[in-house]
Amino acid sequence: MIRSRDSASRVAAGFFSLLLVCCTASPRDLGAQVSDANDLSESVSRFLDSWLIERRVDDAMRHVSDHPVLGSCSLPPTAVVSSRPSGKEASKVLERILGLALEATPRRSRLEDLIVPLRSFAESTPLAKDTPFDLFRPNNPTNSRLICKFDEDQEFRRVLADPGVVYVSFRIPQSDVRDFDWVVAWQKEAGKWKVISLAMVED
Repeated sequence: MIRSRDSASRVAAGFFSLLLVCCTASPRDLGAQVSDANDLSESVSRFLDSWLIERRVDDAMRHVSDHPVLGSCSLPPTAVVSSRPSGKEASKVLERILGLALEATPRRSRLEDLIVPLRSFAESTPLAKDTPFDLFRPNNPTNSRLICKFDEDQEFRRVLADPGVVYVSFRIPQSDVRDFDWVVAWQKEAGKWKVISLAMVED
């Protein structure tokens, strides 16, 4: 009986020690998450300002990964899905997408006057408030199809299913044509947030 009591005491002591460590570490982890979300929000704002307000695609491309992934819905009509671009070739295609998008985007002096949040993605965790765009992480990244939802390419799906991928979505309201809805995937690379994929939302 004495051994049992000693054993139970050690287990209880270990449990409460573990509980103490977890509780004292949580605020620090929470603070790191908030700081990380703030860094991402600032990166997103700089990217969108460079792209849509200053209309400097070259500056916007500084926020793009050296190894972006493109779904079939992002490719030019003449591209062959079986030989989709990668690496530098994919970066050139993405740069072309940014440039073409500007042709149909009205000029505004502030991001807040050009875009609005979509607020249309359920089962996700918001990471920022009071921004002209949505910033969120899917609750189930493996099953999320927020970019090119009809694309079945396994490598494309594998990259976007990474739990470290965070999404930005926004709408560019149009007066004479249908609104342009965009989704942009971000991921940290060498400590910096980078765009790894983007596309207009498919109906």
